[in-house]
Amino acid sequence: MGKKVAIGLLLVLILAIPVAVAQAEDGGVQARILQLRSQIRELRQQLVREQLGAGLITEEQAARRLARLDTDPAQRAELAAAHQAAHRERVRQIIGERLAAGLITEEHAARCLEMLEVAPEVRAELAAAHREAQLEQMRQLLAEKVAAGLITQEQADLMLQRMQAGGGLPGGRGRGPCPRPFWRGIPPGNGSD
Repeated sequence: MGKKVAIGLLLVLILAIPVAVAQAEDGGVQARILQLRSQIRELRQQLVREQLGAGLITEEQAARRLARLDTDPAQRAELAAAHQAAHRERVRQIIGERLAAGLITEEHAARCLEMLEVAPEVRAELAAAHREAQLEQMRQLLAEKVAAGLITQEQADLMLQRMQAGGGLPGGRGRGPCPRPFWRGIPPGNGSD
């Protein structure tokens, strides 16, 4: 009976050792990640101090940046949410002012307010889908230009590469659901949008 117990304990130890080693390695990786994050924070603090010493930022800017670096991630997320809420309220106020001044239409104001309420993740998805649709239209247009002999295939490929790398699309931004000029007080439709 004692041999069976000893063999059973030995088997348990043999099976438990790889699990313990894996946990220790995972703990080592987590410790290394924390160490690297700490180094990054220290380097960012050093960068702020050097910018201050070189006169690139003011004392007030340096103090804000250093305070932000010392803020824990949960508190930063809370501050960011409060900032976004204040920003949305300010944009609502500006839209109301522009509407009252007759610089934008009620329909335009409604579209802008609607876009303001869309979650940032959804706005990012919509923007990505819109950009992909624009790129597909440009692919077709460039293929037509190449077929007509107006540009070479190399020129078309270069234009597409630039656009896919984040470069602008030919022809400017165009009008989206809420063009930017309302923000600057320029009425839409006067040629500046």
